[in-house]
Amino acid sequence: MRKLLALITALAACGALFSCGQDPAETDDPEETTEAVTEEITEEEAEEETAEPDEPEERTVGISFDLPPLVSAALHGVFGSDVYIKENTDEIHRNYVGQFGTPVEIGGELLEESILRFEYDPDNMGDVPPGNLSLIFYNEKESRYDTIKRIRLDEEKHTISAKITEPGTYFLFDTGEKAHTTVYEDDEYKFRIAIPEEIELRYVSSYLEDDEEGKFKVLLECEKNDKIQVGIEYLERPGYSNTVEMVDAICETLDSQETLYQMGSVTGADGSTGYYFVVDFSEGDDKAYSINCFYPLNDTECINIWYGFKDLELLDKAMTSLESFEFTGHYSKPQDPAVKKQNETCPINANSVTFELPVGVTMAPGDGSTTPSTDDPDHLISQIYEDCRINGYDGLRNIFIEGEKNGIAPATEADAYRQSIDGVNGIKCVRSDEVELSNGKKGYILQIETEGDDQLEPTCYINGYFETNLASWTVRVTVIADADMDRAKKDELYKVVCGVDVDV
Repeated sequence: MRKLLALITALAACGALFSCGQDPAETDDPEETTEAVTEEITEEEAEEETAEPDEPEERTVGISFDLPPLVSAALHGVFGSDVYIKENTDEIHRNYVGQFGTPVEIGGELLEESILRFEYDPDNMGDVPPGNLSLIFYNEKESRYDTIKRIRLDEEKHTISAKITEPGTYFLFDTGEKAHTTVYEDDEYKFRIAIPEEIELRYVSSYLEDDEEGKFKVLLECEKNDKIQVGIEYLERPGYSNTVEMVDAICETLDSQETLYQMGSVTGADGSTGYYFVVDFSEGDDKAYSINCFYPLNDTECINIWYGFKDLELLDKAMTSLESFEFTGHYSKPQDPAVKKQNETCPINANSVTFELPVGVTMAPGDGSTTPSTDDPDHLISQIYEDCRINGYDGLRNIFIEGEKNGIAPATEADAYRQSIDGVNGIKCVRSDEVELSNGKKGYILQIETEGDDQLEPTCYINGYFETNLASWTVRVTVIADADMDRAKKDELYKVVCGVDVDV
């Protein structure tokens, strides 16, 4: 019963109307200008003006993209020293229908309204007109995506900009005809369904999550609408022998709570049978209804289509939509991406990396095994060298050399890392360099030092990020030593990292 109540709670949330959307300041042009003002000042005032300002000044941080259609992204405004902008490759923010380019993550403290500007390549837009692009913001506090309504398109400069007020993840979105069409087509599960014209499709996600009853994936949610909403989800419920058993159990609970309005089956356009129930969440004059329809994929998996509406007359439209459901291809259960990625072989081996170690330091090749980094199956780490043996080199703790696949260019990764840690909690970037490899590729080296705390010793990190000829793959070198190590020894280690060469 606990399992049923958890699912009922989730279904009840489907009937609650949500709000979304975030507007920058009411202006047609997010760019601001400042007029120069000339006035007589005393010598004392002039000295005060040359002193260090008390208030933060306007500045800009930005990144460049390696692949079209986006060229760069920049943030301009008044913000704290910890602000950074970098590419966001988290799985949860990838593979949306209509996603245009790579999402960017903005972190740190925005002290006032700032301008986020994307530059696009007009020769690599495909069939996407610039006027079809909108800006999406991931609202982490409420775990939803909001559309920033007011943006500025400059087709001469090939830029799209908008005012923003808070850090988070932003990306451009091709509305095209998809945001207002009455037909939703799913590429992964191969089905299509007609959506009532009152609904504006909002986003599609391919992020698979676990809950206490099984797995689910939100495939579609709608834009803000006061009358009716729609959502489509993939569900896997191994606790039930089939979909009919699950629906019957849910309806039994709803009936005991006197909220079950109607139940039955529906036949889709391709002959598929779905099982639905309507729930009445109304309280007095505050009307609220929802309908859930489960189309089985097999014994444990199904597609759940739900509608939330305030007017019962819209039930007929929802039922018509459910009857238009059809599979357009053969369904096969998707492979777990974590399993697929974990078994991917790293194309870089120990023989591909050359370097000269200090006297008294040796390294043994790693086993080359590739595993996902953290919870991201697309971020792979492979140990190229992992066993560091140190003799007579006081202060050196370890050296790692790894193959890394995360879709981020080495220059971008190095710069983002530097901006995210420099000056935070006593951490400082001592120096950084760009070096050229024999193959014409480049490496980016940082020396980071920490002051330490009660649990950790002061530490010196020397990190190198090196380009290869392989798509998405880089070589990463990490040296860990004591922060109070002799300066000459640190310099020697820094030269070791700068001297790494990659033949890939």
